[in-house]
Amino acid sequence: MNIKKLFLPLMMVALLFCGCARETGAIVSTTYFTITPGEWNTNSNVGYAYVEKPFHELDEYVIQQGAVMAFYIDGDGYDNQLPYLAPYYSDSDNDGVDELYFENIRYDLARGCITFIIQQSDLACLVPNQNLRFKVCIIANR
Repeated sequence: MNIKKLFLPLMMVALLFCGCARETGAIVSTTYFTITPGEWNTNSNVGYAYVEKPFHELDEYVIQQGAVMAFYIDGDGYDNQLPYLAPYYSDSDNDGVDELYFENIRYDLARGCITFIIQQSDLACLVPNQNLRFKVCIIANR
């Protein structure tokens, strides 16, 4: 058996166990949100739809010292990290020619609240007509 071939895998295993021995105190939590079509509000002045959801896990410590990652879960079950820019083709002026437009899905954070926002590139202020699912992960070192 060649010792050189074993050296790298053994070092990787040793480093793995060394890293696991430390306790960082990091807390990771995941929360899922399902938003129905009737929950959306619109802001026609700036052309977007939004939903504010209570999110008690989001305290001042997390905002100042932690990290938040949010994902849009598409119809195929894939997580799409926000902000997410989705391209669409539509014949909005009924001239038989599909125009490209984009839908921007993003979020804003405040203590105890998360706001999901959807905005079309043409500022049409459309409200989704189906349930949308989101996953939000918090990472905090307590």
